[in-house]
Amino acid sequence: ASAQHVGEVARALYRERKIVLPSLYLWRIAYGLMPGLFGAEYAAKVAGHGGDPLTSLGLHLQGELMRKDLIPAQQALKADPHLGLKFTGLGTASFEGAEVGMPHEYDEIYNAGVAQGDARLSSAENGRKLSDKLVEIVARFCAHFAAKC
Repeated sequence: ASAQHVGEVARALYRERKIVLPSLYLWRIAYGLMPGLFGAEYAAKVAGHGGDPLTSLGLHLQGELMRKDLIPAQQALKADPHLGLKFTGLGTASFEGAEVGMPHEYDEIYNAGVAQGDARLSSAENGRKLSDKLVEIVARFCAHFAAKC
């Protein structure tokens, strides 16, 4: 059997049985919360793969396991070595402003796992604020979902 994405399984359940199986993508929600919690300018500086929200949440939830001294300096995303296109994220590059799917590995695109955001700006305090807000949202959604079932 092949691995399926949660969204694919949810659509199949809905098509076959009219069962609604919602999912909460916490990283996407956290990215959306950052401008309101920390300001748009700061959020733009720190947000990205390996930056926030992940690094601040890690510093808050398991700070004793985090090595801030090993966080690499922020660097621009690399360019694709084959076509010379600028990467815009994992699996995407830009051609004349149009997004193009590009199959590559993390290390080919990111700087030691970090993309775009400056993870050196991350903090346990920001992680606490994000965590608290995520817990509030998830709890309210669970109550909403339970009331509808």
